[in-house]
Amino acid sequence: MPSFLLTYSVHPQDPSYQSDVDKADKVRNDIAKIKKWDKLDDVETTFVGNMLVLGDTNHKRKLAELEVKSQFIPILKEHKSGSLDVIIHCALMVDGLGQAMTFDVVNK
Repeated sequence: MPSFLLTYSVHPQDPSYQSDVDKADKVRNDIAKIKKWDKLDDVETTFVGNMLVLGDTNHKRKLAELEVKSQFIPILKEHKSGSLDVIIHCALMVDGLGQAMTFDVVNK
């Protein structure tokens, strides 16, 4: 399985709404508790690990993005963080898949 490096940033969609800020904080804290991947101790919002992705390069890149979303979206749902509340910006590099992928995760 190829290794990966994922970094992410959790933001309230509207920082002037305290409820969005609170939800973003809760989401950020729970993402840090994900056990499926290894969290870097000195880099707060970074995970490393291995990821099973099959197919051609484009398909593998899509599967890698879906793997991240499959971990983050349930946390957004748990905190009732909809697409107007919280957004997670991600940058993901997977060994053998070329340049970093950047994408956003929201609970639609």
